[in-house]
Amino acid sequence: MARDPGIVGLDRIGRAVALRGHGFAMRVIAHEPYPVMEFVEDHRIELMRIDEVFAQSDFVTLHLPAMPETERIVNAAKLALMKPTAFLINADRGNLVDEDALHAAVRSGQIAGGGIDAWTTEPMTDQRWAELDNVVLTPHSAAEIVVKVMRGEQPAQVLNPEVWDR
Repeated sequence: MARDPGIVGLDRIGRAVALRGHGFAMRVIAHEPYPVMEFVEDHRIELMRIDEVFAQSDFVTLHLPAMPETERIVNAAKLALMKPTAFLINADRGNLVDEDALHAAVRSGQIAGGGIDAWTTEPMTDQRWAELDNVVLTPHSAAEIVVKVMRGEQPAQVLNPEVWDR
């Protein structure tokens, strides 16, 4: 059974996520205020309102610019729309997510978990995240770290050991 992605923002990375979703036979749904319709049609992406993306997706991945209209676009109300089996992924901009609301939703089991690579304040030093075993946390340099490891290089120490060692 494929787990279907909901993409909020079809920028360059959002479009790449859509292509990968189709490669795994996933139904790809998205919210994009200014869609490139040729891409949407060519790749069978179902456009819908942002609330519908949050309600229908097995995981929601964020790909929006940082601007006043997108600040904390993911808040308690949006998280409440998500399935209890769904995950939120933010690898784009830290200010897109109300981190207190996300922490509460994950900790309470309201949503299944998350993957967070972008933080409101970087580097992130908030120790409460270390208590959660259903969240993957990276320091907004995950792509760079993966590339270094793939080359056989040792990535620089980027994590605060006091927060990340359990």
